[in-house]
Amino acid sequence: MGRLAGFKYNQVRKKLIKLGLIFEREGKGSHEIWYYPITDRFTVLPHHGSKDIKEGTLKLYSNKQESALMIS
Repeated sequence: MGRLAGFKYNQVRKKLIKLGLIFEREGKGSHEIWYYPITDRFTVLPHHGSKDIKEGTLKLYSNKQESALMIS
């Protein structure tokens, strides 16, 4: 398990809001579309209830957003 493993949806959601991302709309299934105005890009956040978000998914967010998604 790496540094980004073991985070729930609500923890990641709060961090995205703190970083300035804006909830745009519901996506397909249990996913949400978020907008990052600084980079003018969209990202998808899975919402699978109480399951942890996979570390690889969080790494993608970290690489996509210019301000790193370091959840501590």
